[in-house]
Amino acid sequence: EDYYCDVLLTQLVKTEIDRDGVLRTPITFHRLTEWLTTNETVIRVSNQITGDGKKYNLVRPYHYAGTSLNNIEVNNQGTDDVGFIFEINGYCKNPQFALIQDGIIYGRCKLVGEFDYVRVDSIETEESIYLERNGIVLSNPASYQDLTIGEGYVTFTRLKVGQTTINFSCSNMDVFTGEVVITCKHSYASV
Repeated sequence: EDYYCDVLLTQLVKTEIDRDGVLRTPITFHRLTEWLTTNETVIRVSNQITGDGKKYNLVRPYHYAGTSLNNIEVNNQGTDDVGFIFEINGYCKNPQFALIQDGIIYGRCKLVGEFDYVRVDSIETEESIYLERNGIVLSNPASYQDLTIGEGYVTFTRLKVGQTTINFSCSNMDVFTGEVVITCKHSYASV
């Protein structure tokens, strides 16, 4: 496995060619991130009825929530909490997700509105929200956040080290036919 980190070039000293015919140029870097893996963990989950829900053979599409979008397991194998990308592909109304570890909610995100595509990027150097509705990019996406949803980290939350459960829901969960995609890289203090 390969590792990398983001750096800032802080000093570059120009020198002359030495007597041995070699140009040596001292460079100083400042590391901005911990060591990251080049491999991404990508989890794709679509709204499927699972055994814990109920379904009735009615003329109209109808079922109780018992979907595979609850209890999405993500394992951060690194030594540091990491940002991640949370995407929703498909029409959703008032989408939200919660991050849970050891039965305690430690992070939440809720957006108010109707969207066809949602991307919340909580990677420290990227932190952004991108929203689309009917193929139109919505301006000022931060204004769609609901910051009153509880204590702890909100919107730009990080995955804690170890096993995290993510629960996703939206106001139209009974008819949501989209997909949720979670993408992250592991981060290490040293390699």
